[in-house]
Amino acid sequence: MTEELMTPKQLLAKSLIDHPPLYAFKNKRDAKFALYDQIFNVLGSGYESKQDFFDNFVSKEGESNNINYDIDKFFASETPLYFTYSKLDPMFKSFGVEAGLSESFIGLLSKDEIEARDDIAATHAGVRKDAPKTPYPNFKKEYSILHKEDDLSFLSNDWLKEAKWFYKECKNFFKSDRVYEYHYYFPREEETKKWEKAINNYEKAFERMKEPDDSVEAYHKKISDAYGLEYKGDTKAFIKERGYESVREALDFIDETLEKIDSELSLRQSKRNKRKP
Repeated sequence: MTEELMTPKQLLAKSLIDHPPLYAFKNKRDAKFALYDQIFNVLGSGYESKQDFFDNFVSKEGESNNINYDIDKFFASETPLYFTYSKLDPMFKSFGVEAGLSESFIGLLSKDEIEARDDIAATHAGVRKDAPKTPYPNFKKEYSILHKEDDLSFLSNDWLKEAKWFYKECKNFFKSDRVYEYHYYFPREEETKKWEKAINNYEKAFERMKEPDDSVEAYHKKISDAYGLEYKGDTKAFIKERGYESVREALDFIDETLEKIDSELSLRQSKRNKRKP
């Protein structure tokens, strides 16, 4: 069998089956977003180079059931689904990646579908996550496969278009009220307990830098130097400015990344046009 890089849809199907606690959301949009966040954004995910991509996302023999699973069926139903395996397979009682790679995998089925057959067994209830995933706070070129690799030819147009979709969704997140969920942002104004905790944590960290003979100016300068942001004595304002700065940096990264993807797609289209008679 010739090894081929899985399509985004095939990888989503495989990921949904292999790692349901991570990707079994109630709708396809949230499942896709969680998967692409793991691939393109999560630090230490193991997908930071071309080689990583081929080590992890090349379809192998025995995976045809997984990568061709009907994910649209999964997201079209609100019915609890179960992971099912052939009763003839001694592995059917196990659950996880190893069992999921078995050719005896039947699919994610409803209870009624399972009861209508006598050749399969249910092994684990399907999970449907409600809340959409918050982007992982790692919008940095040095960790991004789309910037670490100068040549993006190993990524198909489908993969580039899905990456573009993901970063556009991230941009929408930062421009929405959900930005308060971002790890480097700050609490909503009415979340007084969160503010008290945040201010207390910052000021405890500040105190560890202070020497008994420090002047106010020297103390503030130490904080400013340590955080790379001017501190003027108002901790709440300082926390807010750090949040604003983190979002500005993320949006700058997103815009540069979208520009690089568009440039690559345009270059490919131009080459195709030149080949036309």
